Amino acid sequence: MPRLRVDRDTSEAEIVAAIHNLFAASHVIDAELASGRLSRSQRHTRADARDNLHDEIERLTNIVRYRRSRVPA
Repeated sequence: MPRLRVDRDTSEAEIVAAIHNLFAASHVIDAELASGRLSRSQRHTRADARDNLHDEIERLTNIVRYRRSRVPA
């Protein structure tokens, strides 16, 4: 899965939009898994993809948290 390239010029809004899109993709995968129409192999592939999405969501969330912690109050 491609990762969002984040540098100093990447805005928080762009990162948050990416997080929302990843959550939407995760929900699609959850619906596929709940449908009961996937083969065992497909279920494992989708579950791995969902795990990768959640890892990327966590990475991006940590970047946003770090940036917010660096902003003077």
